[in-house]
Amino acid sequence: MKAALLAGLAVLIGSVLVGLAPVRPPDIQNYRSWSLATDRPEDMSPRLMLSCVGPRKWDSSPNPHIPRVFLVYVNPIGAKAMKAKNKVAFPDGTVIVKEKYPRIASLGAAVRLDIKQVQKGKPELLTVMAKNGGKWTYWAYGQDGKLMEGDTIYCQKCHESAKDADFVFRHYIPGAPSIPGGWGR
Repeated sequence: MKAALLAGLAVLIGSVLVGLAPVRPPDIQNYRSWSLATDRPEDMSPRLMLSCVGPRKWDSSPNPHIPRVFLVYVNPIGAKAMKAKNKVAFPDGTVIVKEKYPRIASLGAAVRLDIKQVQKGKPELLTVMAKNGGKWTYWAYGQDGKLMEGDTIYCQKCHESAKDADFVFRHYIPGAPSIPGGWGR
């Protein structure tokens, strides 16, 4: 009886400690071999730019959203959910990477950029979200490829507005459901 009680207590304490351990960023070294979710570089809309207010060191000049375009990749685990035309829950193990690039100012906002043209440059910022245990965790990497230290609560708060879509914006997927009050093409 005592042994069973101690074993149960050990499992409980272990699970609490695991819950407190920081979540490690996923391996994104080969993310460009994953499914490209965007069919073209997407401009960051003014509404998106204004809603995503990051920590001061991330939001300093130049602001990472103004004027920028982005490409989105999803690993094989989440690719089917990303391309779905209906609202779906993404499976645990899904990793989504958003590359942010500067828009070539001389071209102006009306000019559509080619994916290959954009990919020749180096992303200024990578934002990553990964789902494990039914919860999403967020990270950001600088142009040097190093994990940026800072609070990703801004990422979480913004994605809460997409709760009905499993916290993932898919406005750049043709035919994907829109989020009430969210962004669309």
